[in-house]
Amino acid sequence: MISLCMIYKDEEQYLPQFIQAHRELFNEWILVDTGSQDHSQQIIREAGFPIHSFSWNEDFSAARNYALSLCTGDWVVALDADECIADVDGLKELLKSTQAAAIELPIKNYITEARMQSLGSSALIEYTPPDDSYRSWRGGAVDYGYRLTRLIRVFRRDSGLRWHSPIHEVLQSPAGTHVVELHAVAPCIHHVGMLENTKERSEAKRLRYEAMGKALYARALGSRDPKLLFEAARTLTEPKEKLNALLKAELLAPKEPAIQKALANCYLELKDVGCAAAHCQRMIEIDPESMEGHLALAHCRWMSGNPSEGFNELKKQFSRFRRNALFHYTLAQLAIQGGLSLEARSHAEQARALAPTVATFSELAKRLQPTSKQ
Repeated sequence: MISLCMIYKDEEQYLPQFIQAHRELFNEWILVDTGSQDHSQQIIREAGFPIHSFSWNEDFSAARNYALSLCTGDWVVALDADECIADVDGLKELLKSTQAAAIELPIKNYITEARMQSLGSSALIEYTPPDDSYRSWRGGAVDYGYRLTRLIRVFRRDSGLRWHSPIHEVLQSPAGTHVVELHAVAPCIHHVGMLENTKERSEAKRLRYEAMGKALYARALGSRDPKLLFEAARTLTEPKEKLNALLKAELLAPKEPAIQKALANCYLELKDVGCAAAHCQRMIEIDPESMEGHLALAHCRWMSGNPSEGFNELKKQFSRFRRNALFHYTLAQLAIQGGLSLEARSHAEQARALAPTVATFSELAKRLQPTSKQ
C-alpha cells in the first residue's frame, strides 16, 4: 500500500489538479491542514478524503512528521500540492521491485528565464534551459527551464526516516539506510510553484520564512549541527549574519559542496571576490565533475577584472561540459570582456545551437553576428 504524506495551507489553486493526477497512485491520502482559510478543505472533502489538521507551531518538520505518523502504507510518498509525479506507472513498478528503503527523486523546479536572471549569475549556474520537459508534460506551445534538485521523497514507512529542521526541512536517513538515486528523466517530480505563484502569495511566503528564519538563526548559533546552521543561513538577509552561520557550518562539514557554494555567494555579496574564488576552488576540489564550481570560479575571475584568466581556466573543461549551453554562454561572456571576439561569437553560436529556445542565448548570438558591409 502507498500512502501520500502532505501538509498544506491555502492550496485551492493546486489541489484539484493534484488529486486528478495521482488518483491511481495512492491507496491512502494523508493530507494535513496547517491553517487554511480558502476552500482547500472543501476540495479535499468533496474528493472523498478525510480532513486532518495540525496546530501550526512554526515548524515544518513537526507538521510533516505528524502527517507521517498518520500513514499506514508500506511506502510513503511525500509531495506538496504544487508538485506532480511524472510517471505514476513507472514509480509503482519501481516500488514492486526495489530492495531500497528510500528513493531520491529528481525534482524539476520550473521557473521563467526572467526570474532566473533576476536572481543573479549564481542562480543561472543551476539553471537548465527549456528542454521540452514542461511542454511534453503539460502540453501546449510554451516551455520553461528549471532548477534541478534531488531529494528523498519516497521511502518505506518502517525505514526510520524523519524530517529535520523547522524550515527548509529535509528527510534524514538513519546510518546504513539504502537509498536509490534516480537520475533518469522518469519518474521525476514536476514542481510549478515558482512558476505559477501570484506576487501576493510569494510575498506572504517570503515574510513567513523570514520570521521563521530569525528564530532558527538564534537556535542555530548554539548548535553543532551543520545542516541547521546551513538552513539558518539560507533564511537570513543580512550578509554578515549569514556568513557567521556558514563559517560555523563549514567547520563541522568542510566537504559539503552546498556550504562551499553558499559561502562563495555570501562573499560575493560582501564584495570579497578573493574569498569567494577560494570557496569556488574548494567546490571544484570536492567534485571536479560538477559544472557549478567551474562556472562560479570563472564568474569570480570576471568580477576581479581578469575575464581572460576566467576564460582560459574554464576552456580547459571543454571536454567535460561541451554539450552544456550555459557553459558556452559563460565562455562567450568572458570572451567579450577579454576582447576575444571570434571566441565570443563561436561560443555564443554553440550556446544557441544547444538551447535554441532560450532568448538570452539567441540574443547574444545575434548581437555578435558580424554586420555585412553596405
